Amino acid sequence: MGSAFSSGNNVAVVLTREESRTETDSDGKSRTVTDYYRGEKTFFHVTAEMCAWRNKELVQPGQYQFPFCVVLPPNAPPSFAIPYGPNPFGAYVEYTASVVCRRPGIFKSNLKHVEALTVLCPPPAPTPGLQPSATEEMEVKRGCCCCFCCSQGGVTLQVSIERDMYLPGEQVLVMVQVTNSSKVAFKRGEVFLQRRLTVSANGGIRRQLDDCLGTVHFEGLSPGATLSGEKALQLRLPIALEAAARPTCVMSLFQHIYQVGVRMKAGACTSDPTLLLTCGIFARLPATAIGGFTPPSADFWKPTVIGQVVNAVEPAAAIGK
Repeated sequence: MGSAFSSGNNVAVVLTREESRTETDSDGKSRTVTDYYRGEKTFFHVTAEMCAWRNKELVQPGQYQFPFCVVLPPNAPPSFAIPYGPNPFGAYVEYTASVVCRRPGIFKSNLKHVEALTVLCPPPAPTPGLQPSATEEMEVKRGCCCCFCCSQGGVTLQVSIERDMYLPGEQVLVMVQVTNSSKVAFKRGEVFLQRRLTVSANGGIRRQLDDCLGTVHFEGLSPGATLSGEKALQLRLPIALEAAARPTCVMSLFQHIYQVGVRMKAGACTSDPTLLLTCGIFARLPATAIGGFTPPSADFWKPTVIGQVVNAVEPAAAIGK
């Protein structure tokens, strides 16, 4: 009889294909079937034997403790989840710890317990002196029939933020400059914060999901007008606290990022020039709380500690995401 500890985590992506197909069963009835694609990668796993009872040694009734230590690789990502169901697809990073007690005998099944672990990573410090920015000149088009094909000139958008890393509950100071060289009068502009989830199944199919977390509006711009220099706008964009549960996370199967954007809107039948700038949002580390089940004081509940602490992984090990 023996026991073994296993620790690992995996990242999985589930998405539905937009096309559906029709199948006909043996009774001649047809039905619509939607294909599901799944991408999964196990990037960290370790197993260690905790204890072994040899030569048919009798294990006395009671409670036993097997101390162990697992050192995660330095580049291990935090726990992450966007559920599938409310969204057209989902992604997660999940850590689990399991213990198996192997019992001898053909008709005796092994005992197994699996426990989910939550892994938090300290937020990185902002890069000193870095103020991310993006500038792009875009063509404004007016629609005719079924497409935007009539050029109305160009508009230049510039957006910058004060630093590259933020925490939930903070505000992003956004600097916006716009030069309208087109014939279009923009009714209003907006600065927004969105999160973008891009997933890829094992088959290479990619899907993208955008979710707006907040918007700040500003006045429009007439043809030939500009918001630059002293007229440049400085707007504060709050970061929702819900971002703490889903920090920036970039993996091989999915990418979850946050973007600050500026968009000019002219109304129906006219394209909306939009410029996006990526920023990092990470979770705050909560205060560590240690607690658990307190057994009764009866002697048979007092656990027997078996062996020394087992180190289940090399501290210097690294993982491939």
